[in-house]
Amino acid sequence: MLNYMGMLLGGIAGDLQTGGMTALLGVMFVFVVLAILIVFIELFRVIFQGGSSKPQAKPAPAPAPVAPAPVVEAEEEDEELIAAIMAAVSLCLENAEGYDPDAEYVIRSIRRVRR
Repeated sequence: MLNYMGMLLGGIAGDLQTGGMTALLGVMFVFVVLAILIVFIELFRVIFQGGSSKPQAKPAPAPAPVAPAPVVEAEEEDEELIAAIMAAVSLCLENAEGYDPDAEYVIRSIRRVRR
């Protein structure tokens, strides 16, 4: 019976040793593959960008003087803008389901979005 317990414990120790070695080899394999991927990515970046590994700071050019925009009557410009927006909206509505060609649509306000 004592001999049987020794064999059983020896088998478990062997299984644990095999499992530990397998886990260690798996982790090492993952890190080696990651290192190879890093090298390939850096190599592609250098090849396709044609530069060094760190971007160099370029001095900002002095701002050029800006010529004033030509003066256009605001009312005339607004009417053209409203007409263009209304044409775009009506074109989108024609392609939508449930479009009623006899309905009248009114643009109530327009505001400029700064990006």
